[in-house]
Amino acid sequence: HLTEQKDDFVFAKEGDIYLVYTFVNTTEVELSVPRGNNYTVQYTVQFWDPKTGGDMIDGPLVTADCGEREKNCKATFSLQEARRHIGSSDVLVVIRKKKAALMSKMPFT
Repeated sequence: HLTEQKDDFVFAKEGDIYLVYTFVNTTEVELSVPRGNNYTVQYTVQFWDPKTGGDMIDGPLVTADCGEREKNCKATFSLQEARRHIGSSDVLVVIRKKKAALMSKMPFT
């Protein structure tokens, strides 16, 4: 489980995107993600109110740190910010792997 509540719904493409629907007072989400070639992996987090809809609310940038010998990285973040903005125990959390920034092509002079 990504949350401490067994009743939460989680859909995932492991290591890429996670959708967590929680309708109880879950306080945090813990990611366990594959390390890949890096020792740190970053994820963007957004929150959405499934009862009223509306725009996505940007959450924290989460960094999952890995040990040199570990196959998986772990990162934990709080849902308290989402609950303050949404005002409900129902929250959809969208967690996406942050893509590496592409360098812009600059002409040589």
